[in-house]
Amino acid sequence: MDFVNYPPSRKGLLRPHLHSLGNSSTGSLYGDLCPRGVPDKDCGLSSPPFRKGTSRPHQLNFRDYLNFKMGELTVTENEARYLKLIYRQQHEESRRVKTTSLAKFFGIQPASVTEALQNLSRKKLVVYHRYRGVELTPEGVTLAQRLLRNHRILEVFLTKFLGHDKERACQEASRLDYHVSEELINSICRVYGHPRLCPCNKTIFPNPKCER
Repeated sequence: MDFVNYPPSRKGLLRPHLHSLGNSSTGSLYGDLCPRGVPDKDCGLSSPPFRKGTSRPHQLNFRDYLNFKMGELTVTENEARYLKLIYRQQHEESRRVKTTSLAKFFGIQPASVTEALQNLSRKKLVVYHRYRGVELTPEGVTLAQRLLRNHRILEVFLTKFLGHDKERACQEASRLDYHVSEELINSICRVYGHPRLCPCNKTIFPNPKCER
């Protein structure tokens, strides 16, 4: 599979196009990314990539493209914020994570936190006990570490390359960490010699793919 860069639009905005791959057995838009006989919805991809040598463009939402490049996240950007915060409180601060503390941090009503936690529970990423708090499942820990790795590697880049102080770097990284690809994060990590700590002195979780 050869991937190509998507072209910019006339106004200079990134506007990716999808070239239909055409699976002859299923009519699949994802073509040979899906096994024969498996429909798109069961293929595990939310957004198809782009392939050289194809001819029929199809408009693709840019955020969907970014989500595909993440490889594929099963949570929304808002849910990702919960996973990162729960991980920090549960595993790095050894605190019991309560709905009220999450609501206070995000500045929202406890009912909104409860709804988000129930969604994460349905995805098997947290164990939520009403009135008793929440904790990450092993799957939730893995995904939270991945998101925090993105965040902390971005902080390294923003401080070392752009000269941001650590507070501003953290703010900017929070806007980007959900969207960046694993390939980009690993590239930055290699350039800076596989750093083990971010500017805030927090652990940067390793990725075996990066260190090979």
